[in-house]
Amino acid sequence: MRYGEPAARQYADQFCELFHRLIPENQQMSPTIILGHAAEGRLEDLSRGHDTQSAVPPIGYFLYLAVQDDRVIGFLNLLVVERNYALIAYLGALPSTGSASWKMLQTAWHDHANTLKSPFALIFEIAPPVAESARSSAKARLFTEYSRLRGLATRKAPIDYIQPDMVHEETAGTTEQPADLYIASSPDALAAMSKQSYLRLVESIYFDVYVRTFRDLGEDYTRYISRLYEKLRARNEDIPSPSNSE
Repeated sequence: MRYGEPAARQYADQFCELFHRLIPENQQMSPTIILGHAAEGRLEDLSRGHDTQSAVPPIGYFLYLAVQDDRVIGFLNLLVVERNYALIAYLGALPSTGSASWKMLQTAWHDHANTLKSPFALIFEIAPPVAESARSSAKARLFTEYSRLRGLATRKAPIDYIQPDMVHEETAGTTEQPADLYIASSPDALAAMSKQSYLRLVESIYFDVYVRTFRDLGEDYTRYISRLYEKLRARNEDIPSPSNSE
């Protein structure tokens, strides 16, 4: 079920408990922030606060809960950006629940398949990097296989990506860490992506998603994201474009 529906509100406390249980501490944001945005169904419209002049796209904010025997067994946090991409922010399910993650992905796809125009991208951050964690590797396989069944190709972005700090009370980098950024889209769209395309995508994730998610942190957080993006862009400006043969 989708949080925001009357029947789902009763599961808020169970979601918070499961979130803290399944998501590593250094990857957590406050689950109450997730619940607040999901109840609104969108991220508040804000100016970007940096030098890009492009319009800020509307963003739908969704939380899906898998419930079995009146117990929350899994969750999927999805952001749908009307610039033709969707970002999976969090996905977690109890190990004994089998296909709960798959079913939540199917439900989210069914809800938003007509929202995103072709070609669109499905994006997911995986931290720590896949090469460093069996858990991350399993999550990458899940997303890749699901995307394949939807006719999409998947590629790890060829950039040194940093997942920004998500601690609500401070911006000292306590949760900032390297991550893999995966993109699923049509094979032709992926083949056409240049290094500049990947950096523009990161720019949107940082400013359109992170800054608006943590809007209560104000200008200090916006400046932190700006510094982080400039550092990432400088480090990745000379990366080669990926081969079309992937």
